[in-house]
Amino acid sequence: QRAITIECASDGTEPFAFHEIVYQTLIRLCVDICRRNGKEKLLWLGDRDMTLEYSPSADEMILTVHRWFTNKSCPGTWMYSRMGDLADQVTAELNR
Repeated sequence: QRAITIECASDGTEPFAFHEIVYQTLIRLCVDICRRNGKEKLLWLGDRDMTLEYSPSADEMILTVHRWFTNKSCPGTWMYSRMGDLADQVTAELNR
């Protein structure tokens, strides 16, 4: 009960890009997850150690990536470079 994992369809090779519809659906899904859990802010700190040491407030949810916990490249270069954008878009929608 510490994490919600999400898998998204992507291209089959690096940088494992998403189609725009997949990315927009991911944003909507994250907004829904945050709302269902009473969160008003989605955070991307971009650093494994900083993230694991951070204690989110009651209204925050924090993003992590699979590559931080196992020898994988998940979520791929394309999505990894957009994690901050994902957090910003979700938080903006939560505050409308």
